[in-house]
Amino acid sequence: MTDVAVRDAPTVHHRRTHVLAGMAARHRSLVAAVSIIVGSWAAMLTAMPRQWVSNDARMLYLPTARNLLEHGRYSVMDQSPYLPTITKMPGYSFFLAAEQSLFGDGLGPLRAVQFVLVGLTALLAADAARRLFDRRTATVTAVLVAAYPALAVYAMYPLSETLTCLLAVAFVDALIAALADGRATGERAGAPAGRSAVVAVGASLGALVLVRQSFAFLAPVAVLAVFTAGRRGSASWRAGVRRATVVAVVTGALVAPWCVRNMVVSGRLLPFGANSGLSLLVSVRQYAGDPLQRPLYLSTITEELAVIDAAGAAPSGSAPGIHEGVGGGPGREAQLDARLTELARSEAAAVPPSRFVTTLPDRLTVLWSGASFIQLFDRIELILTVLSAAAGLVIVARRPSVWPLWLLPVTVSAFHLLFHVEARYSLPARPALLVFGAAGLVHAGRVLRSRTVLHPAVAVKTATAGTGARGGGEGRP
Repeated sequence: MTDVAVRDAPTVHHRRTHVLAGMAARHRSLVAAVSIIVGSWAAMLTAMPRQWVSNDARMLYLPTARNLLEHGRYSVMDQSPYLPTITKMPGYSFFLAAEQSLFGDGLGPLRAVQFVLVGLTALLAADAARRLFDRRTATVTAVLVAAYPALAVYAMYPLSETLTCLLAVAFVDALIAALADGRATGERAGAPAGRSAVVAVGASLGALVLVRQSFAFLAPVAVLAVFTAGRRGSASWRAGVRRATVVAVVTGALVAPWCVRNMVVSGRLLPFGANSGLSLLVSVRQYAGDPLQRPLYLSTITEELAVIDAAGAAPSGSAPGIHEGVGGGPGREAQLDARLTELARSEAAAVPPSRFVTTLPDRLTVLWSGASFIQLFDRIELILTVLSAAAGLVIVARRPSVWPLWLLPVTVSAFHLLFHVEARYSLPARPALLVFGAAGLVHAGRVLRSRTVLHPAVAVKTATAGTGARGGGEGRP
């Protein structure tokens, strides 16, 4: 028996080595495929004549990044005293500042970095698909996400969408891993399994909130999910408390300094900044008018700022608002936010209640329509999104365990029933839907092959049955 064991040991070793080598080769092939797709997008879009620097980038993100590097202040002002701003979350500005410190302030290096982020988003979505489905679904997911037009288009802009997409997919992937590890750990409360995944949930969620505060609503869901994963008996109950505490502490450690800073510089309870009033006002006007068009609100901002300045309410040293009321110091921004919130409430009282129901389909259509604003790309995006969502509804009905993939689409949709809608706001949730689309394509391919290609074992049985039938009926089923 010892001789047999010794003789077979190298065979087992070689088999394992072969499997690992095959997995590495497949990953290299997937990375290469994603790189080719993303690189093709970069070459094509770079050659396209289009204005790639929006007002948000020119007047908000680029100035704050420059001031962080040159003056160490998070401010949009282009001159002294560089008063702090509390309107925009700081995540993307810090990302821009880090990128510019490494590669300079040109847009070319930034676009290259953001296309790398698109590739990483595709690979993380593929990892989530592998955890929930299989490797073939993961491969198709990576291709779909890398080829999705809007992700590539927004990599050309100095806007936060590309970074938000990466962090959102990283959060979902980490949550799926943490839930799987929690279920596998079961009652072994002291087992270290899933500890790194739980930390990754908190870290990715905290970073995501620092880029876009609307995702703070995911925190209670994430804490509850990791708490209940694999909970059986008192031992696993304690393990669930520890997992939930880790998520809450890591997320809070990343977000809390920004919240404290806002309250210190403004003297008001504004943990995420003064940025909700404008969105509420635009949303009310979308409900009251045509939800397919973003209302013009700059004149309203100018009027409200004039009232604030005429009353002498703005702090000394304030500068005029630069863009959408951002600038002029935290006091001026907070007062403008309060006035816009009050204006939104008064205008909402004049909107018939039925409008808040009848316009919901239009709002959801706008939110999930094509985000590239290039006609051909928008059509492709709409088809992929609708088919993926349909596949997702079917899959989650049969396999409720895939619910984390629906977390982002549901959260984004619910949030923008209150706040104003734009197609790009749903972009971070679309890679999760594309996982469902990939699963549907893989399933459809398997069904098609099963109908057109006869398995060899089935073919042998069929041939034997046919021969038996001709020989006296022995092969009859």
